[in-house]
Amino acid sequence: MKHLRFPIIIGLAFLFALISCQMQPGISQLLVEEGNAASADGIPIHYKLYGKGEVSLVFVHDWCTNMKYWEEQIPSFGVNFKVVTLDLAGHGQSGIGRTTWTMEAFGQDVAAVVEKLDLQKVVLIGHGMGGPVILEAAKLIRDRVIGLVGADSFNDLYMKGIEESQIQLAMQLYQENYQEQIREHVRLSWFSPNSDHDQMSKIILDMIKAPKEVVLGALEELQRYDATESFNQVQLDVRGVQTTHMDVSYNVTQTHAKSIWVEYLDGLGHFIMLEDSQAFNRHLANFINEFVTSTYSYEK
Repeated sequence: MKHLRFPIIIGLAFLFALISCQMQPGISQLLVEEGNAASADGIPIHYKLYGKGEVSLVFVHDWCTNMKYWEEQIPSFGVNFKVVTLDLAGHGQSGIGRTTWTMEAFGQDVAAVVEKLDLQKVVLIGHGMGGPVILEAAKLIRDRVIGLVGADSFNDLYMKGIEESQIQLAMQLYQENYQEQIREHVRLSWFSPNSDHDQMSKIILDMIKAPKEVVLGALEELQRYDATESFNQVQLDVRGVQTTHMDVSYNVTQTHAKSIWVEYLDGLGHFIMLEDSQAFNRHLANFINEFVTSTYSYEK
């Protein structure tokens, strides 16, 4: 078990300036480049690059969503950093045609974009399934990465595989009517009583539009994913912003990551970066400052 001391944060003026609404230009003003990078299997991965800076922030979306789910972060961080959003294969504007939808393959998608843009001093930020994805990406581009941040991720729901019999039972339910299963699972598990109903409806509609082969393939592989060996290979500090809507554990990450520190937000659902973007951005700014200035400490 690794016990993290409370981070010593410096540069508060930097943080407040970073998230000040007065400094935020529109997303279109910050857009520098839009294009595609070829993943290891040749699938085109669509990306957008915003802003300028020495440090790069790469945002990776969740299962059945897309890069648009990070639009509340772009104005806040694109002023001081390079900000990259992308669509994983089978999502958004990226290509399909993949036969297996593993976390490792999605990690290759992220690595392809980072390498094409030649990004250095990279902070990888992943939402939900994006946590395992950025961990796998870090294995491929480890010398470029200075830290990992999870948005309602890196807990054992994403880092610890379950028994094959349980996976097959879950997949049988999704095979029968995957759109209805998504709708019910997301509605019941991913939102709190305080969540905005219109926002919830829009998210569910987005998710059920995802191609069936991607929905089922990625869900099956996500349930099978075990992060133990990847954490052992990638000794990076992990930070997270977690909702209190679900009671989760961090046993795998606590045991195998270099260090972990999690901040909790009450009353929110799974889409914390949308439901309270200001609070999420504030914690993310703190984490970036830690990674850049190395002002935190940890002990095993």
